[in-house]
Amino acid sequence: MRELARFRRLAWWTSAATFGLVLVGAATMASDSGLACHSWPLCHTHQLWPSLVGGVVLEWGHRMGALAVTVVTVLAAGAGLRLPPSSGPWRRGAWVALILLALQVALGGLAISSRLAPLVVVVHEGVGTAFLCLWVGLAVLAGERGRAAPDGGVRPPV
Repeated sequence: MRELARFRRLAWWTSAATFGLVLVGAATMASDSGLACHSWPLCHTHQLWPSLVGGVVLEWGHRMGALAVTVVTVLAAGAGLRLPPSSGPWRRGAWVALILLALQVALGGLAISSRLAPLVVVVHEGVGTAFLCLWVGLAVLAGERGRAAPDGGVRPPV
């Protein structure tokens, strides 16, 4: 049970980090800062750390947030993959999350290289939303499974 509780905590942290990243991404698009860094993955071809002025603040902040989400995702997915296959959907969910993460990173790069082609941006936003929903769902399910009664039913939360 301790392993499931660890997975649940990491799933909630991943959900929160992803929600924050979605908000920064929305602010980046709303402020028309999506191409403030015109190359990918670095900001201006050779700059590892760009000057944080204007739209670069949001665009670079979105990329650094994506890096943080990647780290938390790897930790949470690793915790899910260590759980026994019979304990729930955690292993499958962890693999789906890693696949969605790889797709999302590729779409982020494609969005920049395509100069924010609308179809690419919409798919990037959709995959991000699916990723967030997956982690929230896994966290909620892990919480319900953690409250399972000895007879297999679910205990009330209080």
